[in-house]
Amino acid sequence: MITSSRNMSRHIVISGICCFLLVPFGIRPAASSEKVLYRFHGGADGRGPEAQLIKGNNGALYGTTYYGGGGTGCNDGDRGCGTVFELTLQRTETVLYAFNGGSDGAYPLSNLVMDGSGNLYGTTEEGGLGSGTVFKLAPDGTETVLYAFQGAPDGWAPEGNLVADSSGNLYGTTYYGGGTGGNECGEGGCGTVFKVTPDGTETVLHAFQGGNDGYAPSGGVILDNQGNLYGTTLEGGGGTGCSGFGCGTVFEVAANGTETVHHVFEGGNDGIAPWDSPILDGRGNLYGTTVEGGAQNLGTVFKLAPDGTETVLHAFSNASDGLYPLGGLIADTAGNLFGTTSDGGDDDCHHGGCGTVFELTSGGKEKVLYVFQNSRGRHPAARLLLGDHDKLYGTAPDGGKGNNGVVFAVKK
Repeated sequence: MITSSRNMSRHIVISGICCFLLVPFGIRPAASSEKVLYRFHGGADGRGPEAQLIKGNNGALYGTTYYGGGGTGCNDGDRGCGTVFELTLQRTETVLYAFNGGSDGAYPLSNLVMDGSGNLYGTTEEGGLGSGTVFKLAPDGTETVLYAFQGAPDGWAPEGNLVADSSGNLYGTTYYGGGTGGNECGEGGCGTVFKVTPDGTETVLHAFQGGNDGYAPSGGVILDNQGNLYGTTLEGGGGTGCSGFGCGTVFEVAANGTETVHHVFEGGNDGIAPWDSPILDGRGNLYGTTVEGGAQNLGTVFKLAPDGTETVLHAFSNASDGLYPLGGLIADTAGNLFGTTSDGGDDDCHHGGCGTVFELTSGGKEKVLYVFQNSRGRHPAARLLLGDHDKLYGTAPDGGKGNNGVVFAVKK
């Protein structure tokens, strides 16, 4: 049974990708170079960036660190409860907000969402009333808690990605909570899909039951043009694999709250434990990763057709091509997929590898674009951001200066 923890470090909607086909593949060696844009010092500037970056209209990058900021209200000594940061084109980092660990929240883990006025929205895994928050950060640095989760009834530990609709409503998941489910979830519940309106009203759109519908949605959701939400659960689904807990699901929650399970992972070659949410192309195909499973149990990249047929596009097979893809995928306009593996690459980091950035081309070949080295970051866990000039931007929560994590860029 996999549980949510920082031991398995861990997100804007990718949709409307042009239609494409991926076919059997080989592996090509790493060719691209990495540039470290910022090394965190671990104190006031933050520590442990684990979320996907976003890019503002000014060209700056925005993200969060799970620790750091200098506050004293968390179990991290004087290092702090996490930050929201900006990194300019000149690589100047500014902490826009440092969490204090009380009612304002603690430990931000999801991606940020920016509206047209420059306000940033995100979640904290803890704080508020103790079960996490949805927050708004104004351009002047004023933080407002839009909603504080209460635990069992409405959700607990929102750690997956947020997404917003055109009306400013925010959608996401909580890893626990909802108040329903079997014994494997505990009394708090098996997780939720939620909606928070601009005025801070929260609605539980679906509370997972812990059986056939899955439990522990760790990766948040994506949104299609009809208002349907898609995501994954890390466990459950009713399968007999994975010590009887189930190996995870791909689900849809319709605009009216009806949940449909599109795929149940069986725990073998088809994959185990989809940690992050999928992406969606223009034909309704979903693409994602599983942390484990595949021929060598080292993780997979999968495609799920609208009729529920799953195809494993790539099964990670050895240290050279990467191990354990925690983060989800992004795609370019040619249909090439990009992601990271948290381990592998064969550049030491205690012999398991420091992680990789990989490409799965539209022609079907897996190419390792970069192998991480400890001093330049290690164990990347978040979805990448595709920027201008074919650059891929991302975060690694470990490595760099004092092992406090980095922001990096890799050329496609």
